[in-house]
Amino acid sequence: MRFTFKFWMGIALCAGTSVVLCVLLRDGEDFRLVAPAISLLAVILTSVWSGRRSALIGSIMATFTYEFLLFPPIGSLVIDDPTERMMLIAFQCFALLAAFLSPRNSRPRVMEKSRSPR
Repeated sequence: MRFTFKFWMGIALCAGTSVVLCVLLRDGEDFRLVAPAISLLAVILTSVWSGRRSALIGSIMATFTYEFLLFPPIGSLVIDDPTERMMLIAFQCFALLAAFLSPRNSRPRVMEKSRSPR
């Protein structure tokens, strides 16, 4: 298994987006539930740009980041509010679904087949 620059940048995009959203939305009680939905876009971009593995790892890292830094009690992996817990479970399910529906490789194979001599 070869890890490329795109692989690590995809993971950094997912994790970095979640950390930035945690810092920006920590005080807004009404806006906290929006952070995983915004981060889902980063997971989709990562899965298309750098592949399935980096999207899977990035979504798991984003989930732990939200559990630890965004939802109260801060600094714990336990979430008190059932609404916030369900939002995070929904984020993880949709992120995994998006990662599995992405192309297997970062480069589509359709172009490779069309370039082969007939």
